[in-house]
Amino acid sequence: MPASTIERSPTSGGGMSETGSDIRVCQRCGIRYSWRRSSSSWLKMTYCGFMCEIAANGCTIDELLKRERSATKEDQKSSA
Repeated sequence: MPASTIERSPTSGGGMSETGSDIRVCQRCGIRYSWRRSSSSWLKMTYCGFMCEIAANGCTIDELLKRERSATKEDQKSSA
C-alpha cells in the first residue's frame, strides 16, 4: 500500500486511529503526532501543538493576525 494512503482501523473506543499520512514529526521537538489532533490552529502540519509553535516562532499565527488587525484599525482611526 502506498505511504500516502490513509489506513484507518477501529479502536476500542469506537473511534478511528490515524496512521499513514496523518502522522507527522514536529519540526521543533521531533515527536510523532497526528496533525489532525494538533492544537496549533494554523501550523498543524508543522508543529505538534501551540507550545512548540510559540517556542519556534516567538508567537502564534493567531497572535500575529490580531496584531495586524489592531494596527490596521489604529491606522484607519489616525487617518480619519
